[in-house]
Amino acid sequence: MSRATPLNHMPAPAPARSPGDYLERAAWVVLAAMPLALAFAVRSSAALIGVAALLALTGAVTGGRGRALVARAWAGARSLPGAFLPLFAALAAVSLLWHPFPRLGLFAMGEAFAPLVAAVILGLSLGRLQRRAVFILFASLFALACVEVLVELFTGMAWRYAVGMRPALFVLNKPVICFVVLYWPLWSLSEGMPRRGLTMGALGLLMAVAVFKSVSGAAMLALICGGLTFGLARLAPRFAWGLVMAGLFAALALAPLKGDLAQRAVPGWALDRLQALHARDRVEIWQSFGEVVLLQPFTGVGFGVSPKMGDAPVARLIPGEHRTLLAVGHPHDMFLQIWSELGALGALLAAVALAWLGKALLMLRRREELPPALAAISAVIIIAEVGHGAWQGWWLAILGAAAIWFCKSFEAVRYDTAPPSAAGDTLAS
Repeated sequence: MSRATPLNHMPAPAPARSPGDYLERAAWVVLAAMPLALAFAVRSSAALIGVAALLALTGAVTGGRGRALVARAWAGARSLPGAFLPLFAALAAVSLLWHPFPRLGLFAMGEAFAPLVAAVILGLSLGRLQRRAVFILFASLFALACVEVLVELFTGMAWRYAVGMRPALFVLNKPVICFVVLYWPLWSLSEGMPRRGLTMGALGLLMAVAVFKSVSGAAMLALICGGLTFGLARLAPRFAWGLVMAGLFAALALAPLKGDLAQRAVPGWALDRLQALHARDRVEIWQSFGEVVLLQPFTGVGFGVSPKMGDAPVARLIPGEHRTLLAVGHPHDMFLQIWSELGALGALLAAVALAWLGKALLMLRRREELPPALAAISAVIIIAEVGHGAWQGWWLAILGAAAIWFCKSFEAVRYDTAPPSAAGDTLAS
């Protein structure tokens, strides 16, 4: 007759999964699917982060974490980063008082702040991720997204033509921009995984082929700068931090003068050689929007006015050679867009946010956390300097997703690597 197993050696039964747990898992799946979704529907990231936020919030409430969620939200609202978003929204709303096209401003506010609010809700609602499972999911979907973009590039976007679309290659710029930003939080998430170097190296190579096969000069430059920053930060983290922060503040401070500085510093032959990337056009656009800043330096023209800047009253005061390019839709420099739409007030608020970001980076507890974070910021700087409009929802959704992935991956790694007695304190922090 077999001896009965002592009760204290009986395996603990697995906790029952609640509907809230499944909803939270679904939120992680939606968030991980962002690169792949963008490869098929190039503006879908804003919708995805909204769906993920709704799933996570519903999961938190049905899982009995509603009170904790409210407490975290209240604590966050009293902090500097928690106050930044409401202050920025308030400034944008106040700018409607002098906005030449208030309805356009309202639309821009909706497009910009919806994904940002969704990102905040996600950050508050999501619990600690199951790192191994989520990494496998995120890496697999990321690889599939790169493959899909490569298939489109090598087949001349055949499937889109087959379904009656008439796309241009530049529509794939958005997914490759997503790749060069979200690769770095994926690197953080991969810490401690088996064959990490081989897996992330292969994924990085696949991404690089997709990026350099595309027509996105911004993504190419961002990938190069991100990689160089990552390498430098592993060798000299403090120096790399100082370099990235100096770049951020210089980009913000010099934005109104950027066009004139580029015109004087870059030889004409260099602009001609780079004309495939519209280098000369960009310089002239920066000059045009710089003129707007000089005319309305303190308040700007109004939040989100850039798509119709050429029709704004301020355009009539600008010389003809610069007035024409105000109609291009945006200044191709997000820092210059802040200056031209919100003036020195907006730039000051952005400077405060950048200062807080720099301090937060210095407070990262583990040496391994800083290089991928700096690499992602370096890539974002490059895209912001030469890319698209600042308030486009798909772009802000990518930034929000990157911030969530970084925060949750750092939290999970700290918990997984902490001694058992300290794991609770690590997670709480």
